[in-house]
Amino acid sequence: MGTKEKVMLRLRPFRSPDAKTIITWTSEPEEFYKWSAGIMGDYPVSEKIFLENVSARVDNTRYFPFVAFDESGLVGFFSVRTPGEDDRKVRFGFVIVDPMKRGHGYGSRMLRLGLKYA
Repeated sequence: MGTKEKVMLRLRPFRSPDAKTIITWTSEPEEFYKWSAGIMGDYPVSEKIFLENVSARVDNTRYFPFVAFDESGLVGFFSVRTPGEDDRKVRFGFVIVDPMKRGHGYGSRMLRLGLKYA
C-alpha cells in the first residue's frame, strides 16, 4: 500500500468469535498489561477470560465493544463506555491494533470512527 492510499476502515460490534484473533495481538506480558490494564488477569489471556471480560458487559447499556476491520479482516479492537450518569462523556478502553497493522494510522482512524459513533 502506498503512502497516499487509504484502505476503507469500518467498525462493527464485537462478536464472540473475534476473541480468538484479538488475544493473539500481544506477545509479551508487559505489552498485554499496557493494553488490558491488568483487568483481564495474567498473560497470556485465554479466549474464555477475554470473553468473560468483554461479552459479559454487552448487555450493559453503557458499554460498547467494537472491532475495526478492512478488506484483510480484523485490524483493531476497543470499547466505549459512559463512566457515569452523564451520557455526554465517554471513555475508550482496551484499545489495541493488530501488530502487523501498527504504524500505519489504523489506531487513530479507528478511534476517530469511535468518536463519530459516540
